[in-house]
Amino acid sequence: MKIHDQHVHSCYSLDSEQSIKEYLNKATDLGLKYFILTDHYDLDFLGQGNKWCFDINKQHQEVTYSHHL
Repeated sequence: MKIHDQHVHSCYSLDSEQSIKEYLNKATDLGLKYFILTDHYDLDFLGQGNKWCFDINKQHQEVTYSHHL
């Protein structure tokens, strides 16, 4: 059994710079059968306004594209 982190943020969250593709490549290298991404979509996080809002359509496109690689 492999144990792995199931709470990771990608570059679509303000607190990470990791690309989804890099996460998926690592998960594949480790032989993981699934991967959980927990990006933030906070409308007004601690007065940050929409700085914490990511482009959900762009994220969806990257996830969809990466899934087919």
